[in-house]
Amino acid sequence: MILDAIRRSSKGSRSIIIGATNICRFLDHANIRLGHFMLALLKHHRNRKLALIETSKIGVDQLIGYIYRILPPLNPARSSLFGKDIEIGERGADLPVTKTTVRMICIAMREAEKLNSEYIEPEHLLLATLCCARGKLQKLLMKTFPIKK
Repeated sequence: MILDAIRRSSKGSRSIIIGATNICRFLDHANIRLGHFMLALLKHHRNRKLALIETSKIGVDQLIGYIYRILPPLNPARSSLFGKDIEIGERGADLPVTKTTVRMICIAMREAEKLNSEYIEPEHLLLATLCCARGKLQKLLMKTFPIKK
């Protein structure tokens, strides 16, 4: 599933998918979760602005801090996620994903098809992530972004 999404993704989305995997690996987590995708999207936003993130009611760094607290690393020695630059390489899709993450990828693929996009773009991943978020992440994102579910 995730490999199919990588094949159908634009260069930016591919780096987000692989970045989410690398963030998951960096935090010593067993499964790729939506929080990993949101962190990868925010890192991508620093380089190439995404319009929806520009509407955020709080700053990107503060949002990263909140999400980081939701996804604490299993290894306490790894205390700063964005202090170090996580490498984005080709070896990124070999970790399992949660059911919610699979649903998010399916929604992103469907959105790309609906909008007649040849590729899955970062905006499709962001919208799908916002759509699928649950629990603490959902509460944080619903307060942060001016959208209605």
